[in-house]
Amino acid sequence: MAKTVLLDELHLTVHAPRGLPEPEYAAIRRTLARAHFHAALDRAIRDVFSRYPALRRARLDISR
Repeated sequence: MAKTVLLDELHLTVHAPRGLPEPEYAAIRRTLARAHFHAALDRAIRDVFSRYPALRRARLDISR
């Protein structure tokens, strides 16, 4: 039997405007793929979750 119950899934979608030069799209993709960016995003999400007492016992998984 499952040890947890899935309550919700949140998805982040990143859009870039049409017509950018390819190097700008590449720079965006590189930034989104960097471990440092993922770590910063993880910290930010966990910080927000920690502000809500009702969420403190919920398990948070961040994946790509």
